Amino acid sequence: MLCRWTSLAFLLAWLAGAQELSTSLLLESQMVLQRGFEVIVSCQREEGSWNGECGLTARCLLALAATGLQGDYAPLKPNYEAAMAFLRDHAAECPPEDAPLLVCALIRAGGSMQKEAAAMLGGLGERMEEGEALCAMDALCLSGAYKTVDGNLALRRLMGHQQRPAYKAAAAALCSRDVPHLSVRQDCVDEEELYWATRALLARPEAADGNWRNTAVSMLLDRLKADGAWGDPAEALSARLRATAFALQAIILCIP
Repeated sequence: MLCRWTSLAFLLAWLAGAQELSTSLLLESQMVLQRGFEVIVSCQREEGSWNGECGLTARCLLALAATGLQGDYAPLKPNYEAAMAFLRDHAAECPPEDAPLLVCALIRAGGSMQKEAAAMLGGLGERMEEGEALCAMDALCLSGAYKTVDGNLALRRLMGHQQRPAYKAAAAALCSRDVPHLSVRQDCVDEEELYWATRALLARPEAADGNWRNTAVSMLLDRLKADGAWGDPAEALSARLRATAFALQAIILCIP
């Protein structure tokens, strides 16, 4: 019996080590994060927003908050506070489709959830993109609204919106269900999918095909552009900032 438990402990330790980020990728990631956040904050407006958009501002704020705003990232705190002030002041004016992301930003960043944003959660539409549906699921889970009858029904409905593998895995993880087998390199095509895949595999690493941390970071580094941002340089600034925020969050999740 002792040998059996010893073998099991060794196996679990080996599995944990097999998912570590390599030293070279860890060092490169740290440099990339610094440069990526420089890009993010350089595009922030004086009033605290990014391009005056609630959804984009919430996404960038979530990326800032993911750093912990300590140590090397302490200088980002004023940017975070300015973004939070903007969202609090404009919560009632934000488009309904931005409500789930707004609620996530307010809760994850430690702010109290605004009544206006909470009310928007009750009207989650049937028709939304997969990424928006995941944000809505995240908001329901973070707010505890899924514990209500209506919230639980909404969670089930939103889970059914997911079709792509990375999104299906993230939806299962949010619902505390078994995550389906996920091959990061085959199943993720952009920064947003890589972010949601890392969210899923952080909760259920056994569902991964190989070392998901190394694979995800390698893919993100391959997609990084010369200016320190992600996204197609021909796209609008908002799209590139969104891609960059997703990429930065994904890299942070990959660092043990």
